Amino acid sequence: MEIPTENLLPKIIVFDLDYTLWPLWLDTHLDGPPFEASGTGVKDCSGNVVEFYPDVPVVLEICRRLSNTILAVASRTHEPRWANQIISRMKVRLDKEQLSKVNTLAPASSPGDLLFQEYIDHEEIYPGSKLKHFKSISKKYNIGFEEMVFFDDEFRNIKEISKLGVKCVYVQEGVTLKNFLQALNEFAQEKTLRL
Repeated sequence: MEIPTENLLPKIIVFDLDYTLWPLWLDTHLDGPPFEASGTGVKDCSGNVVEFYPDVPVVLEICRRLSNTILAVASRTHEPRWANQIISRMKVRLDKEQLSKVNTLAPASSPGDLLFQEYIDHEEIYPGSKLKHFKSISKKYNIGFEEMVFFDDEFRNIKEISKLGVKCVYVQEGVTLKNFLQALNEFAQEKTLRL
C-alpha cells in the first residue's frame, strides 16, 4: 500500500496518546515525575518505562514528511503535565529497516533522532470531551472536520468524533503502519468522491 497523492491527503492527522501510540495509560500505569529519557522511551520515578508501539516511529516520520499535513495529538489524560513532560523527552528513533520503509513510502532525508515534540504541530491534552479538542484544532487552523483523520483506541471517542465528519480509525492494539496507510487510502478515496 502506498501513500496517496498530496492533494488527497488529510490536512490534519490527530492521534490519541494512551493505547494508541504507546501501550499504557500515563495517569494509571506510571508513578510520576521526574521523567527522564531511557533508550527509545521515557522512565518515571519508579523506573517504569513508556515506549512507542513498534510501528509508531515509522508512522510519525511519514507524517513529518507530509509537508502539507498538520500533526496533532489529542488526549483526555488526567495528567496533562506528565504527558507534556514525556512528549518533550521521548525520542522518535528508527532502525535501518524502519528507515528503509519510510524512504520507500515518503522519500526525504532523515534528521536522525528527534524528540516526539518536534513532530507535533498542535497539542490538545487535558481531561474532558474530545469534541472540545477537535473544535479547538479546527478553529486554530480554520480547517473543516472533513479534512481530518483521527486514530484512537476508545470506541466512545471514535463514535463521538465521527459525528463531526472526521475520518476516525479505531485501533485496538495501537497504530500500525498497515492501519495508518489503510486510513490514508480510505480518506483519499472518500475525498475523491467529494470532489
